[in-house]
Amino acid sequence: MNALRKQDPVKFEAFLKQRYEFVYEMANRWQRDGISALLTPFWPHCACKASNAGDMGMMLDYSVMWNITGFPAGILPITRVRENEQTFNDSHGDFWTRLIHNDCEDSSGMPICLQIVGYAFEDEKVLGIMKKLEK
Repeated sequence: MNALRKQDPVKFEAFLKQRYEFVYEMANRWQRDGISALLTPFWPHCACKASNAGDMGMMLDYSVMWNITGFPAGILPITRVRENEQTFNDSHGDFWTRLIHNDCEDSSGMPICLQIVGYAFEDEKVLGIMKKLEK
C-alpha cells in the first residue's frame, strides 16, 4: 500500500474510501441482523502442502475479509483428518479439484480448523467463544 500511496495519492485515497465504505456496510449488516459472532471455515479442507501454497492463496477468501474489516478472528483446530478422509473428488475435475486432492493425500492427522469472527473491537468475545469451544 505504501507504493500505491507514493505513486498515486488520489488512487490511494479512493482505495481507502472504498475500504471504509465496505467496513461501514459490513458493520451495518452485523448490527441489523443481530450478529454477535460468526463460526466459519478457515480453509475449505486441511492445511495445504507448502508446495501448493502459492496456488492455494485464492482460498484465503475465508479469512481475508476480516483482515480488511479489522473484525477480530481466531482459528481453532476442531478435528483432524481421519485415515478414510484423505481423498477429494468432485464433479468439476478442474485445477482446484486436483490441487485439493493433492493436499488431501497423506493428510491423516492434519488439523481441520474453525474460524471464529467477532464484531469490531470485541476481541475478548472471540477469545471467550474459542475457550468454550476448546473445552
